[in-house]
Amino acid sequence: MKTHHNEAEPNEDKINSSQETLCVPNNDHLQTRSASLLSGHPVLDARLVRRLHPNTKKTLLTICTVMLVFWCFWWIISMQRHELQASKHLWFPPGLNGIGNDFYNHVDHAARIWWTGGDPYADKIRFFPYPPSEMRFFAWVNLMTPHAALVVWLVLMAGIIAAAARTASLWRRYLSLEEIPPIVAIVLILFSTPTLFAMERGQYDPLSLLFILAALPFLNHSAKWAQFLAGAILCLTPWVKVYPGLIFVGLIGLQRWRALAGFVVVSIVIATAFLLNGEMQRFLVNNMLQIQISESLVLLSSGTHWPWEHPLSNGLASLWLGTKFNWLGLLPGKIMAAMLLIPLLAWVTYYVYKCPRRKTLTYPYLLWIVALATFVPPVSNDYNLIFLPIAILAVWNRHDPLMVQFALALLLIWWQPVGMPINGHQLLVIKFLGLGAVAICLVKRASEQTTVITVEGMH
Repeated sequence: MKTHHNEAEPNEDKINSSQETLCVPNNDHLQTRSASLLSGHPVLDARLVRRLHPNTKKTLLTICTVMLVFWCFWWIISMQRHELQASKHLWFPPGLNGIGNDFYNHVDHAARIWWTGGDPYADKIRFFPYPPSEMRFFAWVNLMTPHAALVVWLVLMAGIIAAAARTASLWRRYLSLEEIPPIVAIVLILFSTPTLFAMERGQYDPLSLLFILAALPFLNHSAKWAQFLAGAILCLTPWVKVYPGLIFVGLIGLQRWRALAGFVVVSIVIATAFLLNGEMQRFLVNNMLQIQISESLVLLSSGTHWPWEHPLSNGLASLWLGTKFNWLGLLPGKIMAAMLLIPLLAWVTYYVYKCPRRKTLTYPYLLWIVALATFVPPVSNDYNLIFLPIAILAVWNRHDPLMVQFALALLLIWWQPVGMPINGHQLLVIKFLGLGAVAICLVKRASEQTTVITVEGMH
């Protein structure tokens, strides 16, 4: 197959392979050696550590295997009893009707109404504020009972999240980072707060992860049609929920212009179809009503911020209550959130855009953008923050600056699922610091990849 190299980047055939066959080029001694040295992890040192501690890795893999088996049995027992066992000890409260509360009310119910020719947006008892594509994504629930559909979706969700974690562990090889075995990455993500929260509620935000994974092999392919197809696949993410639509900025940072064209064209086609049948108008009405209700609840709560949510605009408005910075609470929360998020997004995108080996940053960069987007909506529960821990596994380096290590160490308080006596405002700050820490990691990795190209050019 003929390929075109317009920029100094990793071997196209290697990058173009799917996440199932990710590997680092091993026939270019200079590239591997210079990348490892520049990242602060010499290959020889890594081999020496493995020889000095031959059983450490085996012990770790054994522990993670046992934890994975425990996780599966935990969910099997929970599904039999219709509630997540030990849920009262977690960061988030249990659903009103046990496992799958959101799935039954907002996914399964709407798909069944639509299947029979009804209008889910007209149901004011089970309020439906999601895009009209949701009924199409889950039309398959009509082939089985609601409980069976929930079981199928939870299994699929666990598989998607596990695949995303495995891809993150393998992606580290592109960046010459120390190894995190796939099973370790999978356990770290499956036991994380956002994963347990999403599965307990039966939410469908992880569907965006599936589309990102599906687009990866096409996004880094040299063929024009493949890149356009990648953009068409990624354009489905904002039709899961609106916030992942910010991923189009990532296509600009990666200079994937054909993918961006596919994203825009297919989005326009889908939006036009929903406008013509009237579903788009009904969706926008319900969505605005949902936002108004949420903002009213924030005012009634007198500044209370729950530990299991992270809407930055609402959180900033009440963060300063009772402090000497009370006057900051008078500033509009949305403006303050924009002042924090937009420069952060622009900073990371600039470094990725300038990096000659930007393909190596594709996966963690897109995940980080979607994670950043979750801070924007006025209603943002932590089950949609699953993208952030996965991005950390793909891009973190143990030799990153001390402030990065400190911020990520704090994030572990939220990452692990057991609740602690920490209020929602403190956790919001911890989550935002974690987002900023990953931004620094991305900038560092982009600088390292640029330096590798410079060293190779000199040789």
